[in-house]
Amino acid sequence: MGVTLNIKQMAEERRSRKQSEPAPAGTQRGKCLGVYSISSRKVARVLLASGLVVTAYLTVNAPEPAVNSNVLVSAPVPCPDQPANGGGCGLIAE
Repeated sequence: MGVTLNIKQMAEERRSRKQSEPAPAGTQRGKCLGVYSISSRKVARVLLASGLVVTAYLTVNAPEPAVNSNVLVSAPVPCPDQPANGGGCGLIAE
């Protein structure tokens, strides 16, 4: 005899699960895929929770995240080494 759940029981079980805390405003959660050096700057490839893979620039004093570690990526900010109309770069934090 197996355990069978009806729809009401499954819905209740799902509602009772603890939800993870949302990311702070202006940031997105992701997993670090790798850290690289590009012309004296460190960058990380990050798989965001939304499914997008982005390149995030690390700040000078930021610790280098390990591969497969959870990271927070902040919203794009203007970079000094990119043209004014060329978007921005995400800063990364653990």
